[in-house]
Amino acid sequence: MNIRNKDIIDDNAKFNGTGSESVYVYTFESLVKRSNRKKGMIKMKIGMTTQLNPYDRIKQQIGASGHEKIVLFYIYRTNNGYQFERNVHNKLKKMGRHITKKDAVGTEWFWVKEREVNKLLNESNKEIEKAFPRKKTIQALSVKRKVKIMMLLCLPLAIFIDATSLGLPAFIISALGLFIPED
Repeated sequence: MNIRNKDIIDDNAKFNGTGSESVYVYTFESLVKRSNRKKGMIKMKIGMTTQLNPYDRIKQQIGASGHEKIVLFYIYRTNNGYQFERNVHNKLKKMGRHITKKDAVGTEWFWVKEREVNKLLNESNKEIEKAFPRKKTIQALSVKRKVKIMMLLCLPLAIFIDATSLGLPAFIISALGLFIPED
């Protein structure tokens, strides 16, 4: 990301995916310590944002009252953040990893092993891409194609001009160039 922030430790964070939204995974410095782990798992917040810079969203959640640094594990860019996040949450809930409000500072906290995060996010991304395929985008047209389209759009006017000047054979020869296959 290259967006450094003094409150967020991202030295070992992973960044993956493409899209305008993000799913992020973070925790607090104190929760990474062995004494605060549970069977090798760490309490992690898994959330999503539609903001361009996910660091801004993470900081909004902590606010001015944050008393310790955030340890960022992952930012996964996607075009369907809501479904992606929901998929990850549902998987972890089925595994019995959801931390209820009585045991967490906020919502969307889970017990997760560090080595699970990458696999979990990649699997969810594949499932979301399959369930919600991206709309095909129009690819940039080649210059030849653009010229051909412009000539076809001008065809009625060219026919009128050629027909009025009795230069019809010249127009037919030039129009044949429209149907020559591209390289």
